[in-house]
Amino acid sequence: MAFAEVSKTCCVITGASRGFGRATAFALAHAFAESGCNSHFILLSRDEKKLQETRNGIMELDSYAKVHTVVADLGEMKTLEETVNNALRKVEPNQVSHAILLNNAGSIGDISNRIKDMTNIRAESLQDYFNLNISSPMFLISKFLKRFEGSSCTVINVSSLMAVESFSHFSLYCTGKAARDMMCQVLAKEEPDVRVLNYAPGPLSTDMYDEICNTCGSQELAAAFRKGQDENKILSSSESARKLVSLLKEDTFASGSHVDYYDC
Repeated sequence: MAFAEVSKTCCVITGASRGFGRATAFALAHAFAESGCNSHFILLSRDEKKLQETRNGIMELDSYAKVHTVVADLGEMKTLEETVNNALRKVEPNQVSHAILLNNAGSIGDISNRIKDMTNIRAESLQDYFNLNISSPMFLISKFLKRFEGSSCTVINVSSLMAVESFSHFSLYCTGKAARDMMCQVLAKEEPDVRVLNYAPGPLSTDMYDEICNTCGSQELAAAFRKGQDENKILSSSESARKLVSLLKEDTFASGSHVDYYDC
């Protein structure tokens, strides 16, 4: 996707209120402003205040951008269809020549226990995890592609090293990330005209990283994560988001592939 060749773009970003979702929104807005694209953003998150902050930041970078915010819990299956339909209706398909979906929203799950110790976990809490991290992204992809089927489309899954490498105590997170990667590999085979990317942004300085340091049941892993913090070996979300935008500009990745920040 060469931005200079795209005149009308719509970006749908989940988990856009903070961290990597917000940073990618800013990086895309900057790129579109530089290339003169007419851009729409549809931003989804549960945090209305921080979502508005993301919107304001985009407008500072590109005053011509049209930014729509949707406050929603994407893990709530009872309202998911209504939420997604309402969000996608913010932009008419005839206003778009290229549509981008960034499936960024997600959670880390219980990392305090090993699998054999999860004897007291509620079945519904497991279902809640997979609803947010697998079912919701799959449903959103489907609705997104239907809505913008007359446009060229790019689907980006925010992946992780843990999608391809196992880590003790991260059974939910590793399973969810691996499932999302495979979902997008299948999508790339089913939809050869859609550009699909599993992007692992690297270790980021986010609330999730802090959560790992503070709650991981593996003392060895928690210490390794804290060491990464202490030695400034973790990345800013902005740095990784800029790398993602560069990948999209170059547009040389194999559709459906898993690309890590450190691969390029």
